[in-house]
Amino acid sequence: MQHIKIFLISFILVLSTANFAGSESKVANISQARAFFDDYLSVYNRRFGNPKGSEQFREELIALVHDSLMLSPPNSAPQVLSDMELFAKSFEGFVTSLEKKGAVRLQWKNVELRELTPNKILANNIGHGVNAEGEIVYETISIYLLYKVEGQWKIALFSPYLPENAIDID
Repeated sequence: MQHIKIFLISFILVLSTANFAGSESKVANISQARAFFDDYLSVYNRRFGNPKGSEQFREELIALVHDSLMLSPPNSAPQVLSDMELFAKSFEGFVTSLEKKGAVRLQWKNVELRELTPNKILANNIGHGVNAEGEIVYETISIYLLYKVEGQWKIALFSPYLPENAIDID
């Protein structure tokens, strides 16, 4: 009987330690993913007002996405992109279109993160294109699936959607 009590106490301690380690890992993953989104935003903001930074923008953006990025635009079929340079050029076109609306930077209104597995995080964010006076000239909302590759988060899925259909994943 004493052996069973010792076993049960040991078993409970092991389970509680495993759960604690799992929650530590989850907190670390969410923290890393939040830092990833800050870096992602910085890539865009370095390009605003700096057309000579086009090549750097494209290189930095490509470094943040998974080799098999799935893009799911709001009004067309999802597609897995094979030409990352073309992808980066199209996103640079997005920056140029925001500049034409008067935006000088992007800022996050909200970034929600949900760990699905230790190597996958679902992200939902709202971003604003902001002019020099701090006024919002554009709003974007997107779902991302981040995938951890060799310890680094990468965008595996990018799907912008309509702001009026905003969801809460927290």
